Amino acid sequence: MTSGLPTRPGTAPAAPASPAVLAGAVFWALIWAGAFVATKAALRWAPPPVVVSARCIMAGGVLLAAAAPRAGRPTRRVLGRLALLGMLNNAAYLGLMAYALPSISAGTAAILSASTPLLVVCTAAALGQDKLTATRTIGLALGFAGIAATSLSRLNGADRPEGVLLGVVAVLALATGTLLTPRLTRGVDAATATGWQAIIGGAFLFVPALLTARMHTLHLGWQLAGTLLFLGVGASVLGMTLWLGLIRWVGPTAASLAQFMPPLLGIALGHLLLGEPITTFELLATLPVAVGITLALRRPPRRL
Repeated sequence: MTSGLPTRPGTAPAAPASPAVLAGAVFWALIWAGAFVATKAALRWAPPPVVVSARCIMAGGVLLAAAAPRAGRPTRRVLGRLALLGMLNNAAYLGLMAYALPSISAGTAAILSASTPLLVVCTAAALGQDKLTATRTIGLALGFAGIAATSLSRLNGADRPEGVLLGVVAVLALATGTLLTPRLTRGVDAATATGWQAIIGGAFLFVPALLTARMHTLHLGWQLAGTLLFLGVGASVLGMTLWLGLIRWVGPTAASLAQFMPPLLGIALGHLLLGEPITTFELLATLPVAVGITLALRRPPRRL
């Protein structure tokens, strides 16, 4: 589940980066990358709608319970806006990525997901919401080149074209939701906005979950329960909390640079935990992604 939280690009960092902040960024990236591995593992025991619906409803319930003492129930108009974001950020992104994972590796899913900030920057520039400088253009080119190279190299292995296509559509949905989030969540408490998005997205997938659960045999046990608990509470709730903390500590732009870590960690975790193949070329191809995100998210200095 994505945080889908509004941020102001011009927000100044609250404090310089410290070892504790860097450790928090690495821990967040580890959780974020682990979500792809956990989802792929959970699909061994349950179909995609069951996994995503359970994850979203669990996370949304925890977030809304935590926000209840300080936030009331949103109006119908606000719920309508949050429903749209829930469909994009949760039902479409997480749902389509879950359907893609049986056909792609967890590492590939993490790499595709890392293209989200690049797509956001590019789309914002096309809509006139931000400037596309020469530095950012180079960053976008490097980022997309690294993602394309890694994805194409993996098509010769376990990845299938239809899985990569589903992953691309999922990321496009997330990028759209990210662009709409600041406007549609204005004036809404962060945990409340994210919780309702998760609940609505999970509820949308609940009917398909029931239908597919009847056609498939659910392997109920501690393995499925453990992965769902990690996805719902660990990846979604704890991951979102850490992400909010990074934004408060170093600002949204600097925090976004942590996005380059999940692809590397996703490839490593997929290899260690799921036995997914890994090559030196794939590791090297993630470096342009890291450099590209850094350049694309870099803001020019303010003029005095």
